[in-house]
Amino acid sequence: MKNVRCKDRPGYIYKTPLCLYTLSKNAEGELQRRNSQEQPCPDQDCVTLKTRHTLSLNLSAHDCDSPLAGLLDGQFVIKKLMHAFIDGNGEERGVHGGRFVWNGVGAQARGSISGITNAGTHRAPVFQDCQPCDARGFMEGRFCGTVVSAEDETLVGCQVLGTYRLQFDPSQGGGEGAVQATFEGVILCECGGGNGEQVCIDFESKNPGTTGPNPWVEQNVEFLVNDHNGNPKPNTQIDNGFGANGLDCGFSTEIELPELASRVEARLVHAATPPTMEAFDSANVLVGSATMSSSGPETLSISAADIKRVVITPPQNETALLRFCYDPQ
Repeated sequence: MKNVRCKDRPGYIYKTPLCLYTLSKNAEGELQRRNSQEQPCPDQDCVTLKTRHTLSLNLSAHDCDSPLAGLLDGQFVIKKLMHAFIDGNGEERGVHGGRFVWNGVGAQARGSISGITNAGTHRAPVFQDCQPCDARGFMEGRFCGTVVSAEDETLVGCQVLGTYRLQFDPSQGGGEGAVQATFEGVILCECGGGNGEQVCIDFESKNPGTTGPNPWVEQNVEFLVNDHNGNPKPNTQIDNGFGANGLDCGFSTEIELPELASRVEARLVHAATPPTMEAFDSANVLVGSATMSSSGPETLSISAADIKRVVITPPQNETALLRFCYDPQ
């Protein structure tokens, strides 16, 4: 499973119509240590303990949980929870991360967690007599995932976002045994058009040289343009260097749709190696691809169920997107 891109960026939150539902869970389960090893670093005179655990939790609704979130009461599993601890000691501060599968009674979500271990954030001066800064046996951090299936179809494609606090029995080897946890967050759903009509964004009619924010957001469709290192460029730009006005696609352009689509199409022009368009569903699984056969302008199209994200990849940074359309599912 590829990493889920969390939809909590400031521009997205401000500009995208959203519905939020409270998510509040109690959890208990087991932390099993699978292996551990010390990793020396002579250059910096340090030793780091690396561990791999399996985490299995049973989640149930707490007082603040919303009715919709009740579909996520169930099992939360991370098969490879990875840790790195200071000084080769599992009782010292560490960092952890892993990918989860969340099987609820009426929905499934997939995503990732990341956070800090053996630290006390509930300490003075804000919290009196709660935790010291080196509190052992705690993991806390952030979870982010996408609902990939649900009895209530309106939940599919929504994200689960929030924080967790987990208590376990620490040890020098990394800890294991019974755990208790709390999850507090939201289910975040986009308000799509829902009228079944094709949605199109036309870049060809825009003035060449126009620059905009990155991502460029129009009709709740988000266009994120990346450089040769895969990092977002400082801004987006309308270019006319390819024979027609269009959005400069950089070395890749990621397109996030505000709702599930059954078909996407992109009208492109290029001046080097032909670009490829790929479509991914709500679970971030590749469901189709197409490559230009001429320098264009040429329209590429992909039809598939549950399309949620599109990636245009120009190998040599010589492609412009003239028009993008999608058919709501």
